[in-house]
Amino acid sequence: MWLAREREGLRRVVALKLYRTDAAGLEARERELEAVRRVEALRRTHPDAALLRSLAAGEGPGVAWLAFEAHEEGTLEDRVLRGGPLPFGAAVDCARQVAAALALLHADGLYHRDVKPSNLLVGKDGRVLVADFGLSRPLAGTLSSAGSPAFAAPEAIAGRPHDGRKLDVYSVGATLAWLLTGETMLPGRPDVFLLERHGVPRPLQQTIVRAMALDPRERTPTVEALLEELAARPPEPELLPTLPPASAEVDPAELEEQRRRAWTLVERTGYAAAAATTLPIPGSEWIAVLPLHVGLVIGVGEIFGCTLDERGAMDLVKRVGAVVGLTYLGGRAITTVAKIVLPGAGGLAGAVLTFAATLGLGAVVIAFFEREGALDEGEIRALYGQAMAGARKRFDPSHAVRGPAPDPALVDRLARLDRLLESGLISKDEHADTTRRIHEG
Repeated sequence: MWLAREREGLRRVVALKLYRTDAAGLEARERELEAVRRVEALRRTHPDAALLRSLAAGEGPGVAWLAFEAHEEGTLEDRVLRGGPLPFGAAVDCARQVAAALALLHADGLYHRDVKPSNLLVGKDGRVLVADFGLSRPLAGTLSSAGSPAFAAPEAIAGRPHDGRKLDVYSVGATLAWLLTGETMLPGRPDVFLLERHGVPRPLQQTIVRAMALDPRERTPTVEALLEELAARPPEPELLPTLPPASAEVDPAELEEQRRRAWTLVERTGYAAAAATTLPIPGSEWIAVLPLHVGLVIGVGEIFGCTLDERGAMDLVKRVGAVVGLTYLGGRAITTVAKIVLPGAGGLAGAVLTFAATLGLGAVVIAFFEREGALDEGEIRALYGQAMAGARKRFDPSHAVRGPAPDPALVDRLARLDRLLESGLISKDEHADTTRRIHEG
């Protein structure tokens, strides 16, 4: 695929798919061209369908081509690789759009057979568009083995696919799981522990497990049925994080100013977090710190031009915590790094640790936005450890002093309430209502 511009006429920017002009190349182009003609016929009768628009076809010296509408916003794969897993509502909305488009194809006897995040484009209006019809064709007996292993049904990988509808159902389920976690699943064995670790709601987990069943007979039978399941359990609506374009050039002076502002926010949040641990609140200090850390992520994102909602920020905090060993529920969070680099802090050990952990998180988050999410686990641990190691030199105890401690019984009730919310046993509305009633006595 190439990004190109028309030489004449409207001089539009287009996505150009090139083929060799040998027998195999021309056969592949002709197959896709036939599928594209049928897709365009469907688009004429369903103009709002999430199907990529095709523009032209032709041949030149040594090359044949198909031209498609260009969308420089990239693919869903780009979005997740740059910004992390999507919020639940955004991921489900993407899956609904894809399933609805596939339902149109299936009604016309056409099956995509290669649904995956890299074949799902993000339009300028935020809609998802199904692209790449190179493997799309009518169902005529047994389909040949084709598709991408991480998102193809097990029977397709084994070369024994019999039902084009269920191939696409499986791929939508695998794509949805990847959008929610950023990780691929073993064919036919969705990892519920991974889904659980990312906080995916149980009903949505069940939908994914059914769509990715190893035995096609146990799988969700059609994309229409999958669409009904997704519509029956709508998570809270959430927006896709708006990330700056990967190609955007940042002025060095502007980047330095962004870093300065971000580090000011990190240190202020660090002292606010340290103040919480100077209070006699056994086992609950880090529950009080969690909202500060979520706010820190949102604030740093805004400084670097990225809009994150609370769920997206919470996911990023949890991802960093999972790598460095930081936990917010079930007692004080003590990390291996903290034990090594913060020995002998005396009576202020808790405040120093919390301050240092906040600076460690801040260092990772700043790098995350500067590098558009391109951080591996080793880099996260290194950045976190370096920031914590310098925390004692930065820490000023006078900034961590606060007023009288709240009633420990009150704090314990709030801590238990937060654990119920985290475990999914109560909703956000129930949590907010109960918190208000606790504070009102």
